[in-house]
Amino acid sequence: REKLKLIPLISRIIDGTAENIPLEDNTIDMILCGQSFHWFANEQALTEIHRVLQPNGLLVLIWNVFDYPKYKWSQEVLELIDSYRPSDMPPRRSMKWKLVYENQNLFSCLQYKQFVNRQRMNREILINRFLSVSFIAALPSKEKEQFIMKMNQIIDRAQDIREQKEFDGPYYVDVYWSSVQK
Repeated sequence: REKLKLIPLISRIIDGTAENIPLEDNTIDMILCGQSFHWFANEQALTEIHRVLQPNGLLVLIWNVFDYPKYKWSQEVLELIDSYRPSDMPPRRSMKWKLVYENQNLFSCLQYKQFVNRQRMNREILINRFLSVSFIAALPSKEKEQFIMKMNQIIDRAQDIREQKEFDGPYYVDVYWSSVQK
């Protein structure tokens, strides 16, 4: 919040949630959800987003996705992450978030495009990337230390990256969008 205030183009910051957006009806051209829609993919949120969007307004959903199946080491990272995932927290890749789009007439069918987004990284950047996952970030210090140790072990076993100062992180960007039906 404080960092947002430092961006000159942001003139107003408001408190709200996907289910309770404190804006007038039909006032927004586009809503962009970055790395987040799977957290609030429910009928109430979709209805509220529909309410504030203008006719033909867009709902855009973006995820920067680590390409876990690409390498053996990235598959091991996925297994490690999932070992910490709370059981009531389905991952975005489960696509359960898409269920909210079934049998609704508020938005057009989802459109989809994927883009390659390789990111230069090193060991530290890779580990910090996964330390930022919400349920990993919330771990007690001792468990975070264990997580870091396990990440280092995965990297040490990964012949294609362990000796490199930098490497391409296997990322792509998933973009979904739909327009308001009013």
